[in-house]
Formats: sequence, structure tokens, C-alpha cells
Amino acid sequence: ARALIQYSQGQGMIGYTGEVVEREQETAGLSRTCLLLILLLGLATGCTSLQVQTDYDPEVDFSGFGSYAWLERPPATDGDPRVDDNPLLHRRIHTAIDAGLQSAGYTRAEPAEADFLISYYVTIDKMTSVTYINNYWGYGPGWGSRYYYHARPGFYPVYSQPAKFEYQQGTLILDIIQPEGRRLVWRGSASRELDYSATPEARQERLNNTVNAILAKFPPQ
Repeated sequence: ARALIQYSQGQGMIGYTGEVVEREQETAGLSRTCLLLILLLGLATGCTSLQVQTDYDPEVDFSGFGSYAWLERPPATDGDPRVDDNPLLHRRIHTAIDAGLQSAGYTRAEPAEADFLISYYVTIDKMTSVTYINNYWGYGPGWGSRYYYHARPGFYPVYSQPAKFEYQQGTLILDIIQPEGRRLVWRGSASRELDYSATPEARQERLNNTVNAILAKFPPQ
């Protein structure tokens, strides 16, 4: 087998043969490819985290709210069958909201006796995420691509590569409404990437977490 490292007694230096450089360049290329794939997979599965936003009427005294009822209204439609024709989704949302409000100390009452009414809306949007990844891979000879073969030892030049991902984002909007005049007094929303491969149990758990994250900001402080 050919020696991988040659030692020069006259100069007291260790130098790499051409074969070693070629092998290290190939290995470095594979390493860069594997690392890039890992990064891309990580970004693709974590494009978005749960994003919660709220708005409210500052003139309303929320401290007197103790009971709630569901707002009686026709189901909202937006032409998306994944939402409009999905009773499984709506049952899960009702279950999550009832559990979230009751765990926060609110009791369910008849609409005529409730302190506030609750309603919700769901939207699904196609989103795009673009992330720039720096190809800044190594130090010293043998780590750069062939273009950097004659570069001086040290860190090699940096360039950015865009990574584009498309995903479905679901948004849940919760509305708190005063019974008198049916006036909106508080709104909370949460958005996150949808996982269509999740089991029914996992979907209920995700909805529970989403509702709890929204209700954690109600009443406003």
C-alpha cells in the first residue's frame, strides 16, 4: 500500500501526497454534503414554532368574567374543505377550548347567563420559508473544494446558499365576545406548521397545546 504521509528528514516537515489531497477532498465533499442534508432536514421540520398574538379592548374589565358559553352562529366557511367539511377538526377544537377554559377556572353556562361568549375560526395557508446557509466548512489544507486547492492555509472563502421550503400553516383564532351587543373584546391567535402525518391523538394534543398557549394570555394583564 502506498504510504499516506511522507517525512522529509532534510526539512523536518510532514507533507501530504497528491493522493492524500484527492482523498481528503473527496471525503470533505461527502462530509459537506451530509452536513448540508442534516441542516436542511432540520430546517424543513422546524420552519415555524408556535406564534401567538393577542389584541383586546383596554376599556373592558375582564376581572368579572367567570362563565362562558359558545356563540351560536352558522359555521364559518372559507371554501377550504379541510376546514369546512371536517367535523373531526371542529370536535377537537371544541374539546380543546372547553378543557382550556375550564382548567383556567371558567365554568360553562347557558348563553343567556354567561359572562362572555367564545367563538373561533381556522385558516390554512401555504407558506414559504427561505433560509441562507453559509458554506464555511473547514480549516487548513484538504478541507476546501477543488476551487480552493491553491488557497493559502486557513479558513476558506464563505458563500451563502438559499434553502427554500414550502409548508402548510394552520392558524386558530379565538374570539371573546360580550353578550350585550355581541361586541368583540378580546382576540387571540396562534399559527404553526401542520403535520398531516400525525395520529388523531397527536392532533388533539397539538390542538390542546395551541389553545392553552392562546388562553395563557387571557385575561390580558
